[in-house]
Amino acid sequence: SGMAAVTSLLHAASSAAGVHVLIPGDCYHGTSAALRLAPPGTTHEAVAMSGRDGPEALREALGPAAVRAAEEGRNVVLWVETPSNPMCAVTDISGACAAAAAAEDAAGGRVVVAVDSTWSPPVITQP
Repeated sequence: SGMAAVTSLLHAASSAAGVHVLIPGDCYHGTSAALRLAPPGTTHEAVAMSGRDGPEALREALGPAAVRAAEEGRNVVLWVETPSNPMCAVTDISGACAAAAAAEDAAGGRVVVAVDSTWSPPVITQP
């Protein structure tokens, strides 16, 4: 199931200190519920970003979170839904990856991009 994949990713991305997950404001409610029940050391924050905001907004949201997480020894997961559920916002996956790479370089920590594309298979999404 999709929620098993979410849980597996959280465990895999976690460091000894935990993981900090950035989720879009219009994230699927099941994902945000799973984060509330996630393993100890897992924190999450809904950021005011969506696919409509573009890569620059992702960089602005990611930068401070990546620095905080690196200081705490946590990894960061940038959770992307494209199209998002329920608002159907489309996120530029390559832009999200570039923002993650820039945040990783600036903070000196690890930033992982996870893409939930439930509503659109890879052949259409073109990751």
